[in-house]
Amino acid sequence: MIKENENTEYIKFLTDICALCKGWYDENKYPTLLKALNEYYHKEYGNENFEISKDFALQLFIYPLVTEIINRNPKMVKYIFNPAIEEFDNTQNMSMHDIMYARCLTLIHNTKKDIFDIPDDVLKGQYNII
Repeated sequence: MIKENENTEYIKFLTDICALCKGWYDENKYPTLLKALNEYYHKEYGNENFEISKDFALQLFIYPLVTEIINRNPKMVKYIFNPAIEEFDNTQNMSMHDIMYARCLTLIHNTKKDIFDIPDDVLKGQYNII
């Protein structure tokens, strides 16, 4: 739940990233989460010539969100220590960044919608983040 004294811009940022990570964007326009986060980066920061990587997305978007989720609900940390389903595919040689990316997204996917009071228009797909 959002507290009265919280920075509303930061909460909007976290809400936007949470919604994107949960897949609440036009998947026809942005076939992957990384492409959606890249578009969000361009919209918010304006650097059209820069393509973000998973590592960059982890640092700028996902780690702050995961940290805040764990601060609000410490039990969620278990998703960081449990392997994500992508790790069981032995055909992939996953880097530590790829593993953390997958585990953090699993944590975000398992976060309840009320942690940031995500508006109903987001849940109904009517909220245009990007």
